[in-house]
Amino acid sequence: MWSELFHSSYVWNVEVYPELEDQRACLPSGSFLTCSSDNTIRFWNMDSNPDSPWQRNIFSNTLLKVVYVENDIQHLQDMSHFPDRGSENGAPMDMKAGVRVMQVSPDGQHLASGDRSGNLRIHELHFMDELVKMEAHDAEVLCLEYSKPETGLTLLASASRDRLIHVLNVEKSYNLEQTLDDHSSSITAIKFAGLTPLCEPVTPARAAS
Repeated sequence: MWSELFHSSYVWNVEVYPELEDQRACLPSGSFLTCSSDNTIRFWNMDSNPDSPWQRNIFSNTLLKVVYVENDIQHLQDMSHFPDRGSENGAPMDMKAGVRVMQVSPDGQHLASGDRSGNLRIHELHFMDELVKMEAHDAEVLCLEYSKPETGLTLLASASRDRLIHVLNVEKSYNLEQTLDDHSSSITAIKFAGLTPLCEPVTPARAAS
């Protein structure tokens, strides 16, 4: 018998956990993460070694962990199979639910995620505690990027459909350092350029329709 606990809605992003020294790693080598419109982030590893010290889900041998970003569980059910249940108490279900994008910090200790409502969350990866939750944007978060360790800086940049880029200081509990408002449309990707402390985020913007 084979059992898996897959997502129940769209998968928006896949992130591979970085290769680290064993004593620093929060997940086994070869692990990857997925996020979805079902409001969950799931941690996977395809190693089927029965002697692995990492605990697996009893219903899914490849599933390591599940993070539920909201208490509302209505999005865990695939509503495409139940069109008559597309609303609750006569009101349509929230179509903007779900985790849109995520990024693991270079040291493998933190997971940043952005949802379709503009919220930014930071989880630490040892116990999956939520360290930070902020209403960062007025629209869905489309991209996240940590600065490279070689720069000597620990920054996180978030960009959104609201045309804004926020640069956060990781060492100061993700306090806001700067907001950039230079685009005229949705920002679909962001990268830190350069290997010096003067690095800046570089972004392409989707042309306005």
